Amino acid sequence: MRSAEFHALSIAMIYIMIPGCGESRHKDPSEPAPDSLVVGAGADEFGLKLNRARLGRYPLNTGICEPILRLTADFNTEPALASRWEFRGDNTYRFVLRREPRFHDGTPLSADAVKYTLDQGIREKTQYSFLGNESVRVVDDSTIDIRPLRPNLRLLEQMSHFSYATIVLTDK
Repeated sequence: MRSAEFHALSIAMIYIMIPGCGESRHKDPSEPAPDSLVVGAGADEFGLKLNRARLGRYPLNTGICEPILRLTADFNTEPALASRWEFRGDNTYRFVLRREPRFHDGTPLSADAVKYTLDQGIREKTQYSFLGNESVRVVDDSTIDIRPLRPNLRLLEQMSHFSYATIVLTDK
């Protein structure tokens, strides 16, 4: 470093450090200074005991798995593995799956595979959608019904989250 550059850097550092060297006019440590910003944040919610079952799956699965639905840029839901869906009444949503997706070994996507994935999350209690052991029902090879244990107005949004994503797929 040249002498002129070093001199300019030294002056810049002095100007940066000087404001912090003065005595604080604020004397009471239990009260924030009038010109401070106080940020409160709760403890990290990730508990290893509760989340052990999904370690290595989420969020790592976001690049290799696909959910039934996806969120658009304006936070609406659109098809992903499901080609369409409808509310059937009695707290039940019906999802019709796309026929094109296949697993890495060429096996076509099926309602049984989606049910298996959702049931695994239900057993491991890693999901927060009020789903229980009887909540996911296969109607036929490409149709499933999902009925939460109690009303859940956010179910469609939750089905777009990668915690509910289905295994490894390809469209070939």
